[in-house]
Amino acid sequence: MSKNNWFRNLIFENAKPAEDEKKEQSQPGTVANKPPSPPPVFENIQKEQTINNHITISGKIDQTLLNKLCAALDEQTVEGIDYLKFKKSVDSLKDFQPEENIRFMTAFVTLKATNPTLSKGYLMQTIDKYVELMEKERQVGLNQLKALRTKDVDKKEQEITEAIKKVEKMKEEIQQLTRFISETEIETTDKKNEFTMREADFNVTVDKIVNQLKNDKEKINTIIK
Repeated sequence: MSKNNWFRNLIFENAKPAEDEKKEQSQPGTVANKPPSPPPVFENIQKEQTINNHITISGKIDQTLLNKLCAALDEQTVEGIDYLKFKKSVDSLKDFQPEENIRFMTAFVTLKATNPTLSKGYLMQTIDKYVELMEKERQVGLNQLKALRTKDVDKKEQEITEAIKKVEKMKEEIQQLTRFISETEIETTDKKNEFTMREADFNVTVDKIVNQLKNDKEKINTIIK
């Protein structure tokens, strides 16, 4: 088992790698009807977050991130007995002591026998130190996500807003052009009809004069000898 897995399983007592469970199931003497082990605590935790005041999403544990954060805690262990070493001692008693309360007391008394200065208060202080470390990791992670959100979401949303404004402006221009086309088509049709009538009138009028002139020419040619 890797160091990170050991540390993670130490913090979350119910967590057990899948390969370990398979080995247990394959060992001789395993009871067929043995009830399944409870799922890892950290795999069931979900956190609801409200987005835009009306959409609620449920978060789930990111195993890769969990391993990374546990590794960060592991790097902060101190010399002497602190919470993590105490927790390891408690964890080592699980095989022959099912009662958690007894495991905690046994581990504390055993460690205090060789470390007289060990106290409940000190263990709680070291837990507070790890909690503080996790909160700092939380803030760093959230700041990174905020920067990514600004780049990948907020900037795009601003571009969408600008595009919507352009679309609205184009819609208004299209409406104006459509209104212009409609009104101009009516006006043009009326003018077209008017000029067609005027052209017909002009041709008829000219034809009347031309015909009269031609008739007079014919008469002159016929009458005058």
